[in-house]
Amino acid sequence: MAAGFLGSFFPGCFASATTRVVHTRGDYAFEIPSDWTRIAGVNAETLTPPGADGRYVRVTLDRYPSGPQSPQTPAAYESALMAAASGTKELQSRRRIKISGKLSVRLAFVATAPPMREIYVIIPFSKDYYYVLRFGGIGKSFAAAKPQFEQILSGLQFHVGRKTHASLPLRP
Repeated sequence: MAAGFLGSFFPGCFASATTRVVHTRGDYAFEIPSDWTRIAGVNAETLTPPGADGRYVRVTLDRYPSGPQSPQTPAAYESALMAAASGTKELQSRRRIKISGKLSVRLAFVATAPPMREIYVIIPFSKDYYYVLRFGGIGKSFAAAKPQFEQILSGLQFHVGRKTHASLPLRP
């Protein structure tokens, strides 16, 4: 009750309830706000916030390569992304970050028509495949959902067999 009342004056200051998501093969685990919608596929997750923001914001986690025509390595994915963005999007930032102990690349883009913002995090997983976490949205909806995206990203964990590479401990 107090968090709801005070949260109306200080949005984002109180943690909302979360739902733990664990991949069926144990490749990854992360937490999402409990009121978000999740659509899980064999090699993909799609997450959207509730309400009107859900129409303008999407978070996806996809496993690559998804076939012989898709980029076979993280570097090839980044090259293809940069080529596709040429002329339609502007690269705002590119930096190396560690996600769950894995050296990854984070790219932020902005497009002017339509006014869309995107963040891609390319994460190597094994010698055979990698994951791409993508956050995209328009206007105020993007800004409103960005703290939740950052929370998902910071809590993302990857599992390889019995060995766990954790950036943050999972909550029980």
